[in-house]
Amino acid sequence: MTDKISMDRAKPAVPCLKDINTYYRWKVSSGRLRTQYVPAVPKGRKNCGKMTIGVLVGGVSENSQLNGQGSAPADAGLIAVVEDEAIVLVGYQMLFESWGYAVVAAGSADDALRQLTDGGRRPDIIVADYRLKNGCTGIEAVRQIQAAFGSAIPGILVTGDTAADRLREAAASGLPILHKPVNGKQLQQLISQSLANAAQG
Repeated sequence: MTDKISMDRAKPAVPCLKDINTYYRWKVSSGRLRTQYVPAVPKGRKNCGKMTIGVLVGGVSENSQLNGQGSAPADAGLIAVVEDEAIVLVGYQMLFESWGYAVVAAGSADDALRQLTDGGRRPDIIVADYRLKNGCTGIEAVRQIQAAFGSAIPGILVTGDTAADRLREAAASGLPILHKPVNGKQLQQLISQSLANAAQG
């Protein structure tokens, strides 16, 4: 099994990454999808090496999943994903697109709303990291997008928090919660189930 997927540069669809002089590499290691960066260097100079940034999604170990085999239909829907760590955001976009979904990737709820409004698009589901910049939460991001496009749009929270008060707040939101490192199969199944439930009304 080939265990590396390379991309020339970070996707220009994510504005905060388009000017970074860095190459990114995704590697399946120990059953987890990891994101690495390899600093770009001038021609003729030695590359100083690579560094693992961190785990993006756990449990995505099958190459077929990363290549989109067994993925959702091409018209599966539009996912709005809100994640303030730029490299992780690109990883989510790659992963969701490999499953057959269209993706609006944003670092904040305001950014997501801008992209959705400019494109005249309504998301079918929202995936948000619980802890965002400037003291915002994924709960607020989901509610803000729902307020603009409809409260029936399902949302999913992803959190790495272990503090009891934050976990209580997340649970009280009524939104499904996945804990980091996220199991890729569970995430895929939860998205599919949430969309199916929303379609049934």
